[in-house]
Amino acid sequence: MPMRQRDDSFKPMKVTIKTSDGSVFRGSVNMGPRERVSDIFTQDDPDGIIAPFVILFDVSESSDKEFIAGKRVYFINWRHIVWVRPDDEQRVTKGEK
Repeated sequence: MPMRQRDDSFKPMKVTIKTSDGSVFRGSVNMGPRERVSDIFTQDDPDGIIAPFVILFDVSESSDKEFIAGKRVYFINWRHIVWVRPDDEQRVTKGEK
């Protein structure tokens, strides 16, 4: 079986995530070889590992409609995510660097 070349690229994308308890987080996810944020939830990992968590880094937390900036990392169980909104300004089109 031929060995597949692994894409270890680091492609952060800023997103806002709301969880089922009402918490709202702003931060970044690593897109890696994926094209869209929804691919994180709908496609298996290229290595075949299915993780129940989304890793969010450089996170700001919501506190009474104000965001507290920080350099925190959260592992959020995707089953508790109500919605994810990509930051449109951070979206990169194919072929753009």
